[in-house]
Amino acid sequence: MAKQKQRFQCHKCQETFDLLIDSEEQPVLMGYCPYCGETWEVDLLPEASTVTIYKSPTQKIAESMQLPAVLITRPRQE
Repeated sequence: MAKQKQRFQCHKCQETFDLLIDSEEQPVLMGYCPYCGETWEVDLLPEASTVTIYKSPTQKIAESMQLPAVLITRPRQE
């Protein structure tokens, strides 16, 4: 899957920021807020629904995750 731009909102300072993500490679993302420096994580699997595109009833073309416009982070679990 190609990388996609996703918007996140920091759980601590409420600022939003964009990151390029590959949701297939990393179902749990971890990082830090570029504004306040707080470490965070986001579990993409509960947030996502999968959309499957078919060319015909037997031939699947693609599958992609549909994520919310803004994902709210949570404190990182150590």
